[in-house]
Amino acid sequence: MLRIIQSMENKYLIPSLDLVEDVFTKSDSPEEARTVRALIEEIRAKKYYLPELELIMVDEEDRILGYAMFSRFHLEGKYEDELLILTPVAVRTEYQRQHISKELIEYGFRKAAELGYKAVLVEGNPKNYNPRGFITSADYGITAAPSVHLPHPACLMVKELEPGALEHISGMVDYAFYDTLREDLSYTKYMKRCYTLAVRAGKKGFDTFGALLVHNGEILEEAENTADWKKGIFGHAEFNLVHKCANRYPDTVLKESTLFTSCAPCERCLCAIASLGIENVVYGVSYEAFSKLTPDDAAPVDREGLLRKLGIHLKLSGPVQEEEGMHVFEWWGGEHRPLEELIAEMAEVKAKSAVRE
Repeated sequence: MLRIIQSMENKYLIPSLDLVEDVFTKSDSPEEARTVRALIEEIRAKKYYLPELELIMVDEEDRILGYAMFSRFHLEGKYEDELLILTPVAVRTEYQRQHISKELIEYGFRKAAELGYKAVLVEGNPKNYNPRGFITSADYGITAAPSVHLPHPACLMVKELEPGALEHISGMVDYAFYDTLREDLSYTKYMKRCYTLAVRAGKKGFDTFGALLVHNGEILEEAENTADWKKGIFGHAEFNLVHKCANRYPDTVLKESTLFTSCAPCERCLCAIASLGIENVVYGVSYEAFSKLTPDDAAPVDREGLLRKLGIHLKLSGPVQEEEGMHVFEWWGGEHRPLEELIAEMAEVKAKSAVRE
């Protein structure tokens, strides 16, 4: 099989994004895949982008087999003309373990050195990068900022492209200047709060759902589920949140705000949210995942499209921290039960229903 390494061209811009998203979806999660795709798009649009160091490997049929991006990076505002970061690296799933990433990365080293860059940073598994010459960056005074959570200090690594380059390069690695990663971190923070609210509702004997409204980084309001089906009280968390916000905040604030909710909202709640003029909703657990705990499977409905036909613009983003969010349902109704048990029980209900039909 022919392998050709080359710098990015316009015709590969979208196919390379699709490849990266597909690889990360299969190896990690759809959430992580979307974040990585968005990060590539952001880097391409900023001054840190080096098109000659956005690399792809194609075969004789012009299919992209692998991808690697080197872009400029700084430590506390310094060294951006000397330092690069390697992220992301992706290889088409069926061609992994065939040295494609090795060839791309080592080609990138040579190209970067020719362009005058002195060192390359990477975050990842040392077993994957040590063989390429990467060493623990902390040993050379390059450490992770408090906002960067590493499994182990050895997961942040650096490689010299010029002997002795690391003698004058040091500082803290912080990803805060990437809007994509800063947004992702904030999404995680707010979603964890939604999950806390949901568990709190569950422990009170209600359904396990929580929601909150954020404006310019500030939580304006929070709400828990208070549904009481015996009394006919709807009480969904998002509905309760809308009730709190109505007639309290001006339209401009609501339009600029983002509603976070522990689980993708039902249609009734979506209508309530839309009635406030809120245009951005971020959910934790998807409709598909939640349907594992309900008698009916999730129907593929274009909710955004339906609302658009009514002249309502509302963007649904998610899932976020979905695995953690699913475990929140272990507190449904106040009695803790393992998630696996709940899913198995509902699967049995569905099976019996299918037999009756």
